[in-house]
Amino acid sequence: MIAAVLAALVVGAVSAILPITPVEPYLIGVVAATDEPPIPLGIAAGIGQTAGKLLLFGTVRGAVRSERLRALIARKVPARPAGTGRTRVLLERTRVVMQTLDRPRQAVPILFASAFLGFPPLLLVTVYAARGPMSVTMFTAVCLAGRCARFVAIALAPAALLESPFLGH
Repeated sequence: MIAAVLAALVVGAVSAILPITPVEPYLIGVVAATDEPPIPLGIAAGIGQTAGKLLLFGTVRGAVRSERLRALIARKVPARPAGTGRTRVLLERTRVVMQTLDRPRQAVPILFASAFLGFPPLLLVTVYAARGPMSVTMFTAVCLAGRCARFVAIALAPAALLESPFLGH
């Protein structure tokens, strides 16, 4: 059990930074193919994911607050045309949603939804939240709650499906 939980933690951490290695298939496979308990696996994956996102959060926050980057951004950049009508609408909607992350009271539900549902993508929300006023403690708590809830639900899914009156024995 300890090896499977540690593996879930590591896979979760790696998948937080490299989205091409999702932890969800790992959880489903381990729970469906072994007798490993799903709840500790889901929590371990949530802790690993949160640790990885926290590393990303801290890296972005440090980069955004660097004087060199601020000086580069402060230079005048020539305006580009906004593009087609569809592009303009999409950019405007994205801007509005992302500006919401600048307000901590509204950022928490967006972060939780992202951590639990996966939409908007947690990678993008993490990067954008890091440049705003959200505290590291708040980010960690909300991300951890959302990710643990998501991964425990995913880890419980194989047993729930196998015991379903529609699919079960």
